[in-house]
Amino acid sequence: MNFLYRKVIPRVETKANLGDILEKEVDDYFYIKDNELINWQYYKGAKAEVRVTKSGYSYAYKEGGIAYPDRLDRTLDGLF
Repeated sequence: MNFLYRKVIPRVETKANLGDILEKEVDDYFYIKDNELINWQYYKGAKAEVRVTKSGYSYAYKEGGIAYPDRLDRTLDGLF
């Protein structure tokens, strides 16, 4: 049995906060409009509701919420 050994140097990656990597100047297209805000709050919020399939079967749907607005002082891996 042959083995191959190699000396490796670990790569060190620094973690950046979300706020550090966001672009500061963006087009208004990327901002949430006032009339869309209520939808965003619903989509990112926790849910516990009864849903009905096309065939009429009802079931309990639950999902946890996601921080809204996103925390700019946290690293991306700390957001999830």
